[in-house]
Amino acid sequence: MSGKQLTLPWQRCVRGRVVGAVAALTLLVGVAPVGQANEHTMEPIEFKSIPGWAADDHSAALYAFRQSCRGSGGQNRSDEQRRLETLCERARMLGQASRDEARRFFESNFLAMRAAGEGFVTGYFEPVLKASLTRTKSFRYPLYQKPEGLNPLPDRSAIMDGALADRGLEVLWLDNPIDGFFVAIQGSARVETPEGKRYRLRYAAKSGHPYTPVGRVLIERGEIPRDQMSMQAIKDWMYAHPDAAEDVMRLNRSYIFFSIEEDKQGTEGPVGAAGVPLIAGRSLALDHRLYSYGLPVFIGARLPDGQGAVKPFNRLMVAHDTGSAIRGPARADIFFGSGYKAGEQAGRIRHSADFVVLRPRP
Repeated sequence: MSGKQLTLPWQRCVRGRVVGAVAALTLLVGVAPVGQANEHTMEPIEFKSIPGWAADDHSAALYAFRQSCRGSGGQNRSDEQRRLETLCERARMLGQASRDEARRFFESNFLAMRAAGEGFVTGYFEPVLKASLTRTKSFRYPLYQKPEGLNPLPDRSAIMDGALADRGLEVLWLDNPIDGFFVAIQGSARVETPEGKRYRLRYAAKSGHPYTPVGRVLIERGEIPRDQMSMQAIKDWMYAHPDAAEDVMRLNRSYIFFSIEEDKQGTEGPVGAAGVPLIAGRSLALDHRLYSYGLPVFIGARLPDGQGAVKPFNRLMVAHDTGSAIRGPARADIFFGSGYKAGEQAGRIRHSADFVVLRPRP
């Protein structure tokens, strides 16, 4: 990679996770956030006592809840999951309910349980990238599908040096390697070719090599102060120091392989672990070991908006996703959508929050 300065990511085409949500900043920094401990207990709370509950748009939350009906379910469903499926079908019968009707639906069919102690939320999004299905002068940095019958798989540094080149494994080419690095962190992306065709890039497999959080490396080297660390800060540093960025990326030996398919979802978000498209501002990634997909959760916090101004965020959301960095009863990742603006906002989120879980009434 040459020493030519690349344009900062926020001045270029839109980019911005997913399928199986990953708390990107936690993975990048490798620091467990507060509020992730398992000692939280659940305490009953009346709906009228939940700050911000009455002011939320419950019709939007009901729409997100109804999307859970599209999930695959599976054979080994818990009793709670079966009750959620029954309520989901009941919600579908309501049709386009008003805010008040939707609010009464949740209050009549669920019990509110507040997680004691301090919770913690981060944000994630789906990148939107420019890419080519063939190598060109501008698009010359490949992402690969998993090679079959090759063991052990090469690590990131070897792949960057061409270990998989010319084997027909390339799924697409990007115009710079930094985008590819962050797509692996997010787990998926929407891509657009110069001809205007759209595709979905999906996580397929890992190389099996150890993961090194590059954010932690940059903190230890004094490149980015810990209190200023964010995904956006890491991106900005990499684009401002492309040669050093290549060396830092090589330190993370883990490599993600992808599959690609035509984008037939249109304006819908990427498909989360629950098997349904994610909804910006209403889909949530939770610890699936503790919570069922489709479970409504009310998040109360003060979070930066799209312009960075900190405002109240009191919203009923739905568990549509999970991730390896989402651990504990009061830990969540909020999906903010696709593209540049969603990525800017998601990158700022690393905040304390109150959690109220809505359990189906017996």
